[in-house]
Amino acid sequence: MTSGSTHRLRRFPTISMPGLLLCSLMLPRLSLAFELDRSVDGPRDREQVAVLAIDLSALDAQGLIGPPNGKRALSYEFCIPANDARVAEVRGIDPSAHIFPVSPGRIGCGSDQVLVIGHTHQPGFTSILKRLADLPYVERIEPSDFE
Repeated sequence: MTSGSTHRLRRFPTISMPGLLLCSLMLPRLSLAFELDRSVDGPRDREQVAVLAIDLSALDAQGLIGPPNGKRALSYEFCIPANDARVAEVRGIDPSAHIFPVSPGRIGCGSDQVLVIGHTHQPGFTSILKRLADLPYVERIEPSDFE
């Protein structure tokens, strides 16, 4: 040190308790997004990962989930605009798609949208979900629990 300089201690930012809690709650969500990114055929962009809220790594090659003696298809739901062209496009991508124009579903479709429910027990289910997630009007694809 030179005679005219002063040495200052460096202060590191502190995080508040609410901030720490928020970080701890978000960490599993970020981990899930990373797993989703690796589980589908080929690389995926971040927007697609944000749309698809399904853990594809939990599914077997036939699109089934659960223990060996209790396998079942995973149903999913999403909203699309309520017009014939969008419905036809989705049905062309997903043969399992059922359209429900009156119900908002658990996902909460708006009055200008229709609910779509499909399932993973079909050939090419990962590609189907990827194509659905790529549609610009599909905001979120969530598991459907039918509670």
